[in-house]
Amino acid sequence: MKEIFCFKYRDAARSISIDVFLIVIIFLISISAVNAEIYQRTDSNGVTYFSAHPPEENNSNESFDNNYVVMYSTSWCPNCTKARNYFKQKGIPFTEYDVEELPNRMREFKRLGGTGYPLILIGDNKQMQGFSVSGFERRYYK
Repeated sequence: MKEIFCFKYRDAARSISIDVFLIVIIFLISISAVNAEIYQRTDSNGVTYFSAHPPEENNSNESFDNNYVVMYSTSWCPNCTKARNYFKQKGIPFTEYDVEELPNRMREFKRLGGTGYPLILIGDNKQMQGFSVSGFERRYYK
């Protein structure tokens, strides 16, 4: 009788161990998916591209001149929406990072001195906080 009792609990323990193992695997996979970054780039025709690789690593045939634009934004920011619409209307290619969705982009935003949205980088050495058409054009077309 004692052996039957032990086998019964041994099988139950083995079943629980397998269940716990599967739950841990599923949890780890879901964390990887949540932390995966999606990069967004809009070309001069207003077509938006999504990629798992940063734009500089894409195998794109489109080359960016010294006035490439990167925008650190949020989904709720009215100035971000205004900038996004302006870039699309003018056919200005840009890469946008939502700092609330991408934690490492929020770290970059802060490292770059970002204090307000959007933070727009133009080329290698120009940047602006917020957005105004005249301020952007002064930096972009200079």
